[in-house]
Amino acid sequence: MKVPPVLIFFDATPLALWEQADIHKVGIGRMATRTLRALLLRDDVHVELVCPCGMEEFVQRFQAKNNWACKADVIAIAQPPRRGRFLHLKEWAKKLGRKLLAPLPSKLQGGIKRLAKVCPFASYARPDKTLRKVVSSRLPAQGVAVWFSCFQPIPESIAHIPGLQTHVVLHDIIPLRLTSKHPFQAPCLDLMNQHLQKADVIWANSQFTRSDFLEYFSAEHKNNVYVALHGGGDHFRPSCPEQITASLTMYGVPEQDPYFVCLATLEPRKGLSIVIKAFKRLAEKRTDIHLILIGQNGWNCGKILREGAETGRIHLTGFASDQTVAALLTGCHGFLYMSEYEGFGLPVLEAMSCGAPVIAAASTSLLEVADNAAILVPPGDVASLSRNMLRLLDDPELRADLRHRGLIWAPKFTWKRFVETILRGIKARKEESTSVH
Repeated sequence: MKVPPVLIFFDATPLALWEQADIHKVGIGRMATRTLRALLLRDDVHVELVCPCGMEEFVQRFQAKNNWACKADVIAIAQPPRRGRFLHLKEWAKKLGRKLLAPLPSKLQGGIKRLAKVCPFASYARPDKTLRKVVSSRLPAQGVAVWFSCFQPIPESIAHIPGLQTHVVLHDIIPLRLTSKHPFQAPCLDLMNQHLQKADVIWANSQFTRSDFLEYFSAEHKNNVYVALHGGGDHFRPSCPEQITASLTMYGVPEQDPYFVCLATLEPRKGLSIVIKAFKRLAEKRTDIHLILIGQNGWNCGKILREGAETGRIHLTGFASDQTVAALLTGCHGFLYMSEYEGFGLPVLEAMSCGAPVIAAASTSLLEVADNAAILVPPGDVASLSRNMLRLLDDPELRADLRHRGLIWAPKFTWKRFVETILRGIKARKEESTSVH
């Protein structure tokens, strides 16, 4: 007897956000698109895209630009928003607000958002009879049905529907750990509590994230929190010399000069001030080197922008396409990732996939993700970072060894394997439920 495919209601909100702004094309957005693609390559899964916050129009735009995503059906829950002058002005005001808030200190940002009563998950908490009815009507008589969220909470309306498993991905609890450097403590705490209350399974993206979560919350939840290691840079490849030259020319970096790359949102947690200080210390001895900071402005980025503008050899690119990022990583003398706290650390694997020698902070999940394929230095240690950067400049054999190790290590992290882990968990939970009944 043929086993029916697993029906997955995939929360498509990250896909809609991907279409709205470049800032969503990293991190969770990247993870969601790669996960969906890996799911759609399987024959034992049927995916239906659902957007509880009513942005189906943007989900359809995403499908129109990504033909592979058209294999999934889009479930219509809400009517597409009417396009009018008022809505256009509202969207413009939101974009302007994000731009104005980005350079402000974290606490000030948080205060402004609290005063404005910004509630990022309000639509998930509201009862929605239509959503519940549509999802309930599509549940198969046999087989397994799952609501899968890459980040957002489980909607109140579909929580605890008989016959529907609810699974959510846990990325980190950074706002709860770094309270002085992150403005979103209250929303994060609310999100975590919703996961605990409404998700049957929480998938942590690393062993570190699982341990950190269970240490902060009660360890009694350990039987519902599992690990599914994220994929890495399997969508990145080393670039050809012509692509490297074109990308360097775009940012005014001489082709013959050695350079380092850092790929991160510009925010205090990412350790960019440490990277800039180490580079400046090294630049006093080596006048031919450059530092390329790839990433969009994040919260409290004003200091980083000022530090980066103090010398003509630090290049701030803003958002860059995958092709440009891959080219810059391929040609660099070293990739620097000194983040103070990471739930996973995807940029490390993306850099390794392009053959970049990696120096990373010996902290949190980076110990797990980088392992022995990178040089690990104490977080915040400017002298150690500068010293190891100099090693990479002067030792071609070390660079070659790290490139080789990275290209072997990075392929161990794939989105195919991530999805396989999730599906094993889904089927195991179904078997447990059947045996109990």
